[in-house]
Amino acid sequence: MQRIDWGQMVRVSAIALLGSSALVCSGQQITMPPLQPKPQAQPYEQSPWVLVVGGGWSRRLATLSDTLPQDWRNFHQDQRSGTHLSLGIEHWRSNSFGYGLQGDLTRWSNSSGGLSVPDGNGGTDLVPVSSNIRVIGIGPQVMWRPIDPRGKTAFTVVLCGGYVGYRDAYTVGGTNYTIVGRNLFGSGSLLLDHKISRQVTLGLRVGYVLALINSFEVEQQDGTVIALPSGYTEDVKRLDIGLRLGFSLSSGRLHSDQ
Repeated sequence: MQRIDWGQMVRVSAIALLGSSALVCSGQQITMPPLQPKPQAQPYEQSPWVLVVGGGWSRRLATLSDTLPQDWRNFHQDQRSGTHLSLGIEHWRSNSFGYGLQGDLTRWSNSSGGLSVPDGNGGTDLVPVSSNIRVIGIGPQVMWRPIDPRGKTAFTVVLCGGYVGYRDAYTVGGTNYTIVGRNLFGSGSLLLDHKISRQVTLGLRVGYVLALINSFEVEQQDGTVIALPSGYTEDVKRLDIGLRLGFSLSSGRLHSDQ
């Protein structure tokens, strides 16, 4: 059996104790820097009055009638994509709620060198056709921010409703018609705005517009106006995706709600 060298163990323990004591003493001389608080994003500064201009791509979402001939279905299918422009004024009562007035113009157009139309004798003729649709909407809107905005970015939900006017400059076989209609519309939009300067914001808008035109008149080339039957409707619901620029109209600032 190997004997334990107690003297050696005492010497090692003493050296270890001295070493740990030195570490403790040395540790007492170190001063740790105070922890700095994590910087927080500055409150979003919202101007009470903002002028907004925008524009982008619009997609018609109406279902085409099954009774349309195939060439006419193709014509209207190609007319689904268009453009829109908008102009609005916003008044913010707080950093989370506001209201305003919004107006927009949406355009879809298409033309074809030959579509089939009845010739009056049981057959069909191929004639050139063009359609240039303009839809104007104007109405009040309310704006709400479900998330308290911080820094330079704000997310906004917008609901809007009001008057919609419809006009289609229509040409069939060299004969011009103007189809005019009107009704009410409703829309919902999601906005993501980012401040690029103290006075200007650049944002993305995605919107859904619901409108059904059910009051129509047809202005013929000779000036005659014909009111279409009440059962005739035109579905002009659409999806909008575009950019918007906001310009501050006042020097005051609304900070984040506390």
